[in-house]
Amino acid sequence: MKNKAFLYCIIASTLRFFGGFSIGFWSAPFFQAKYPNEKTHFAIANAFVVVVGGLTSSYFGGWITDKYEDRYPKIKG
Repeated sequence: MKNKAFLYCIIASTLRFFGGFSIGFWSAPFFQAKYPNEKTHFAIANAFVVVVGGLTSSYFGGWITDKYEDRYPKIKG
């Protein structure tokens, strides 16, 4: 736990897990209970959230890695 990179990785992974868990597990039952006739709209909205979230996290993860590559040469491997 003394290594800051390890600690930040654990914190980021935990936050990402909580976000993915809440979207993946709780959103479908909530929207089905609240809007039982809108399954198609939920599926489209859910797909949009997953795609946008995945693309955004991938892009910014790569951008941050590229930004700190000179400072931390082993950051990519």
